Amino acid sequence: MVLDVVYNHFGPGDLDLWQFDGWSINDGGGIYFYNDWRAETPWGHNRPDYGRPEVRQYIRDNALMWLHDYRVDGLRMDAIAFVRNVHGEEDPGADLPDGWSLMRWINEEIDQTMPWKITIAEDMRSNSRITDSVATGGQGFNSQWDNSFVYPW
Repeated sequence: MVLDVVYNHFGPGDLDLWQFDGWSINDGGGIYFYNDWRAETPWGHNRPDYGRPEVRQYIRDNALMWLHDYRVDGLRMDAIAFVRNVHGEEDPGADLPDGWSLMRWINEEIDQTMPWKITIAEDMRSNSRITDSVATGGQGFNSQWDNSFVYPW
């Protein structure tokens, strides 16, 4: 079984993590979310702050939990383009390097500890670096959701 997981946004704003400690800027989500222009997603202003160590650990632990504890065969990670770029495009001015490195870190650990598991990126931008190995600077996904296949099919 392959499980669909969503790490590109946490929302809506009624989650327990939303303004968890009572602090926020610009009415944003608080310490675990971006509180500036990087918060914007198509699903609201609720992108987790991929640069915060606690957020990175939470997402990593979640991915590994499904694979290890629940023994799913793989993960299909939703809308990865929005983890690596604010607008989900190939726009270097809106890149999220922390999101890119987070996905690479997760895939590297999966490959090292459970190489028989599969990770699929729904990226839809046909960026070859998504499936390039971590060793060569890619994100290390085993497969990429192919826009030219999904819609016609």
